[in-house]
Amino acid sequence: MFLAAFIFILVLLLHYLTKYGSIVSRSLCRMIFKVDGVEMDLRAELRDLKAEQNTISMSDEFSKYFKLQRKIDKLGQDVKQRGSTRSQKISAITMAVQIGSQIIQVLMMFLIIYMFRNEPLLEFSSSWFFPFQKLVAFPTGVKGALGIGFWIFVCNRVITRAGRLIVLLQ
Repeated sequence: MFLAAFIFILVLLLHYLTKYGSIVSRSLCRMIFKVDGVEMDLRAELRDLKAEQNTISMSDEFSKYFKLQRKIDKLGQDVKQRGSTRSQKISAITMAVQIGSQIIQVLMMFLIIYMFRNEPLLEFSSSWFFPFQKLVAFPTGVKGALGIGFWIFVCNRVITRAGRLIVLLQ
């Protein structure tokens, strides 16, 4: 019984690691890859140029207005370039964390199944699971036993359904 509870808790933790790992990594990346001083200066200069452009009449000072517009467009492109580089780094790290957590989950499940493949978690009367005895007992092969593979499947289904129920109740 202790082993069944331990595996349920482990499956729960691994489920939430894959579910919320990308959110945590994205938050950490935003703290690591902050907007640098150069980009802040460019943004401030861009705001100043836009404010100056708003004071100029387009019809009266046409050349000066469009000269400022070209500067604004150039600075806007620089700011966008710096921001897209930063967001690409954040996306790459977030994707790597998400894939890594899924790989860890799969490897842990295979390791658990391999380690406890001969040990039934619980034993019941063989008539309880009559048409599905081999499926429920997988990989132990003991009739009436609850195997680790089926238990992991049940744990995943319970966690998923409980999560959906919680979302519906909110």
